[in-house]
Amino acid sequence: MEACLSTCTMQRSIQPAGLFLRSLHFPDYQAMVQLLVQERLTAGLTQRQLAQRLGKPHSYVSKIEVSERRIDLMELIHYLRAMRRSPARFVKLAVAIVEHAETER
Repeated sequence: MEACLSTCTMQRSIQPAGLFLRSLHFPDYQAMVQLLVQERLTAGLTQRQLAQRLGKPHSYVSKIEVSERRIDLMELIHYLRAMRRSPARFVKLAVAIVEHAETER
């Protein structure tokens, strides 16, 4: 992962209003990914077990967890439900992490 972080360029897309989509390597997104990994481990699942529950290849989960692939909101809901985790609780935790990071800046 470190090799990718040091060699990959940030992927950005220009939006109509001139805003940029956040990169896979943006600190807030990285915090969310780490929270997803923590949730999977707390659920006692391996990446392969989670992928099987999702009906996806192992690489799907792996790429999300090493930030090679973004996860959209609907995928996130399915991902969390496959782990029997609450999407609402997860979002509250993610918001708290972002808010804490903003106060630290």
